[in-house]
Amino acid sequence: MVKSLMLSLVFTLLANHVFGFKQEDLDKLKRTNKCNKCDLTGLMLMTVARNESEKYKDSPVVNINLTEASLEFANLQRVQALQLNMAESKLMWADLRGSSLYSTNLTKANLMGANLEKANLIDSNLTETVLIGSKLTEARLNRSDLRGANLIDADLTKAKLIGANLSGAYLSTTILRFADLTGANLIRADLSLADLTGVVLREANVDQVVWGKVKLCNTTMSDGTVLHRDC
Repeated sequence: MVKSLMLSLVFTLLANHVFGFKQEDLDKLKRTNKCNKCDLTGLMLMTVARNESEKYKDSPVVNINLTEASLEFANLQRVQALQLNMAESKLMWADLRGSSLYSTNLTKANLMGANLEKANLIDSNLTETVLIGSKLTEARLNRSDLRGANLIDADLTKAKLIGANLSGAYLSTTILRFADLTGANLIRADLSLADLTGVVLREANVDQVVWGKVKLCNTTMSDGTVLHRDC
């Protein structure tokens, strides 16, 4: 249970003031925790808790609405948020390394080229999200909904996708080395030219998967067999 806290968002412009940041949008977000279609491009964001006790310092920000917001190149490293709504937001080339975004709504968001290394996106909604060329190494995406997501050229090395829904996802040329997709739903996913070295697909649903020229080396398939074809 998340404690009810009075939370504030602290934003700082990056040293290089070349992005399309709008002060009125920032003021609106800080005042209301909502900012549909805001332009916060290039902002640095961190979360802090305002509370008489330090007990809940660094507690997650809850239920902020940033639908259709512009956050290109934003620095969101180590942000802690719960049930954040960023549907259809623009996060191209954003830095989300180490962020905890549990149960976040990123439906149809654009995260092309974003850095999500070691990010926590467990139970998040990434339906039809654009993640082309994004870095998701060691990211946690267990039980996340990635139906129809575009992960072409993304790097998911050592990512956790246990029980994730990747049906119809585009994973062509994606790097999935040593990723764990145990129990994942991959129906009709396109894995052509993907690197599945060391991947675990145990009990995954791989019906109608496109396997064209996929790399299989020490790959554990859905039936438990281990393939070394391309080692």
